[in-house]
Amino acid sequence: MKKLQRLADLSLRDWLLLPPLVLSALTIAAVAKLAPLPSLIRFLDQSARQPWMARLPIVRQLHDPDELIRLTGLAARIVQGPGCCLSRSLLRFWLLRARQEPAELLIGVAKDGNGLQSHAWIEQRGLAFGAAHESSQAFVPMLRF
Repeated sequence: MKKLQRLADLSLRDWLLLPPLVLSALTIAAVAKLAPLPSLIRFLDQSARQPWMARLPIVRQLHDPDELIRLTGLAARIVQGPGCCLSRSLLRFWLLRARQEPAELLIGVAKDGNGLQSHAWIEQRGLAFGAAHESSQAFVPMLRF
């Protein structure tokens, strides 16, 4: 019921931006299954720098970082379900780069009982973007793009 309430609370602007974000998240998720991560990140970075990207509504209209965080998180959950941190982070990385903002994608690990947990997040100027700073600090960065 809580998920339906979250969808019902979306504004008209949110509903206009969500479909292209979901489509972008689907595309990124599909390519992520086919391409090595460094190649995918190079592709996202290069495509974000293309002049036509500045004309896309999902880049032009997402001015508020909190809105970007909320809608990219929702789009990634729609596409991947729970545990979508890599999808969410790739989508945020691409959009931030398209907005010509600094963004680094980090992938880290943390010991969890007898095993390891992994997590992906975005940092801007050394600060976690869109994730609780405490949760990202629990992970030791292993890869930084």
